Amino acid sequence: MKIPRKTLNILSIGLAAIAIALLLPPANETHAPSTSKHDTVDLYLEQAIYHQYNQTGRLHNTASASTVTHYQQAKTTLLTEPEFLAYSDDGTAWRTTASTAQLLADGNTIELKDSVKVVNTKEGLVIRTEFVTGNTQTNLVSTELEIIIESPEGRTTAVGLRGDLNQEKLELLSDVKSTYTPR
Repeated sequence: MKIPRKTLNILSIGLAAIAIALLLPPANETHAPSTSKHDTVDLYLEQAIYHQYNQTGRLHNTASASTVTHYQQAKTTLLTEPEFLAYSDDGTAWRTTASTAQLLADGNTIELKDSVKVVNTKEGLVIRTEFVTGNTQTNLVSTELEIIIESPEGRTTAVGLRGDLNQEKLELLSDVKSTYTPR
């Protein structure tokens, strides 16, 4: 399945935005209690927001989260209510949300969990799943769970997805069902 570059860019930008958001300076840092006897919170942010601008000064993407918590020993970072907005040159906005996200110890692998949703605000395209893993270095994304893709032209459901954002390809793995409604 060949996916338009704009669709793939939002997934890539969303993954990169998570990683960038974790590099925010601890301006609003508070000392949150550790949630484990064996791990220590060494960074805790509330209402974290990151804005990135392009070379002409236009807003390019935004990453935000209700909380960002980094665990020292596990070297993982948890985000609650993450939201990523990416803007293309034509004014299209892509919005990616989830209930939680986790940046794993390798610093490149990101897991978006629970109510994951990617929306193209201009074309009305919506992609939903409950879990997706991405890698900011390789730009590979995947899920083994159900995925739903809705647009004004129809609806596609499948179980599992693999994507290579560098090659602009998404592969729906099994039980693919589509309904097309001509305009």
